[in-house]
Amino acid sequence: MTEQQIQAAFDEVTNQVYAPVFFEKLAQEYGMIPETQEEAVQMLVQAAHVKAAALQQIEKEPKQLGNTLLKTANQVLGLDSYEEKDENLIGQAASELLKNEKLASAVKSLCVLANEQNTEGGES
Repeated sequence: MTEQQIQAAFDEVTNQVYAPVFFEKLAQEYGMIPETQEEAVQMLVQAAHVKAAALQQIEKEPKQLGNTLLKTANQVLGLDSYEEKDENLIGQAASELLKNEKLASAVKSLCVLANEQNTEGGES
């Protein structure tokens, strides 16, 4: 896959899946609603920085502290808020979203890329 194809797949998944969930969580739990597209992009970038910082700390800190930081970042970003009963709803939503051919293609591309990276990482 080319860098352009990877970015296009990532953008599709972000726009169709991650962003709507992220902004719904911000609105429901914190009353935050971006007023412009630029503000929305800034919020997504800031969330990515928080997650990246937590992941970097995991590498630097003992495992227990790293797990605590990652859990906290996930809570702040709304990535841990679903319960087991929501698994069925998540599955239904995923099934519905994948009826969108462009999104399905993007997800498949990213899965292939992740598999390739995992395979390469295992050979080192």
